[in-house]
Amino acid sequence: MKTETGIWGLTRRGRGVLLVAALLYGMVFVVQSSAVWPITAIASFLVVFLVASRITFEFKVRVASSLIAERSFSRPAVEGKPLRVTLRVTNKSIVPLESCEILDSYPETFKLIKGSSSTVILVPAKGFAELSYVVKPVLGRHCFPKPVVRIRDPAGLFSEDIELDVKECISVQPLYEPLRKKSLLPGAVYMPGGRSLARRRGIGSQFIETREYVPGDDYRLIEWKATARSGRLMVREFEQESSLEVVLVLDTRPSMAYGLVGMTKFEYMVRGAAAIADHLVRRGDMVGLAFKSGGRTVIVKPGRGVSHGLMLVKTLSGIEWPSHGGTIWFPRLIAAAFTGIGRRGRRLYIVFSDLEMGEDEFKEFTDTLVRIRNLRNDVVIVSPFTPYFEAKGLEGLQGLVYKLYASKSVREREKIVRNLMKHGITVVNVGPDDLVAKTLLRIEALRRGFTGVA
Repeated sequence: MKTETGIWGLTRRGRGVLLVAALLYGMVFVVQSSAVWPITAIASFLVVFLVASRITFEFKVRVASSLIAERSFSRPAVEGKPLRVTLRVTNKSIVPLESCEILDSYPETFKLIKGSSSTVILVPAKGFAELSYVVKPVLGRHCFPKPVVRIRDPAGLFSEDIELDVKECISVQPLYEPLRKKSLLPGAVYMPGGRSLARRRGIGSQFIETREYVPGDDYRLIEWKATARSGRLMVREFEQESSLEVVLVLDTRPSMAYGLVGMTKFEYMVRGAAAIADHLVRRGDMVGLAFKSGGRTVIVKPGRGVSHGLMLVKTLSGIEWPSHGGTIWFPRLIAAAFTGIGRRGRRLYIVFSDLEMGEDEFKEFTDTLVRIRNLRNDVVIVSPFTPYFEAKGLEGLQGLVYKLYASKSVREREKIVRNLMKHGITVVNVGPDDLVAKTLLRIEALRRGFTGVA
């Protein structure tokens, strides 16, 4: 949005004035002597006017260089919900800046829905001016570029853009629907403080033995026949369903972010991970998290409780969008998550990946998962299948043509799935509408045969 300026900050208009003055001076040598004085006077006036404008302009530039900028937001940022951005520019000098153009920029993936991110305004002496607009944010961590103040002289002969020293980064929470009003799982019970461990009746679902009553036991568990035989109050004891220790590993390679903003595999994966983590911690499970973000490896060790679940969602809010860089880092992220968390007990690793990787990376990826599985862990790959996402919203002939085109991808995916299943690794192909449901159903299927961490 910068203006076209040349040497000394001259605008196109300023260069035109300078050119006219030079031409007039040149005409002095070719015109009659009677016309020399008027031409010289006009040329000199233009030069003096340029110099005076330059002096005024430089003074305004020095004042503008001392401006202080602050950016604020109207609310905690949540994906898709309107977010008001306010840029305040404070002038501590005694000189007002008239017709000052303020240009603010927002992240490319955000959408402007109200107002304007630029304005021409007076910044009063010992005062401030504000620019406010509303954007629709996208999940993850985003940084706003530095705002620019464009200074011009009153005649518009000179112009200069000055960057203000503020660069605000914001974390946008993924928008997901907590699974609190209904459950995909038949055994879940809802308690005032959240969801309990899955219990169908009594304390557990598997009967173990009868034992003598101790104060605090539920009277409903009294076994009357055993009590009559022994003459002592006896109760039934059940095996409590064990909780799981789950680690969610997110693939943030560039292929996950291909497509329209709002409908990419990356966004559905982050939303799904937030919903699944929230559901599991409220159910009593321990949940951890691992992903790579902007060159950083983020690993959160498994924990339980609502506060831990909120921390996981906050961590996901700070995830940066995929960018190109490095090779074969995803298998190494999985290995780092395994070694960084440690080998305590048996775990379930849920790996979110579209499996679109080169031969060398895929081999290391498979070998890493096999090693983890051989150490008595369970591994499930939840794979956002690209055709399912790209076909979303296509109807009629467009949808039919795309399905025919995608048939080749389906055949290639079948080969990948068979290769992983040979090593005992389950792959669940998911689309935008069933990522959370299929993942939770797979987790519950494993829970029934999972010893876990009680």
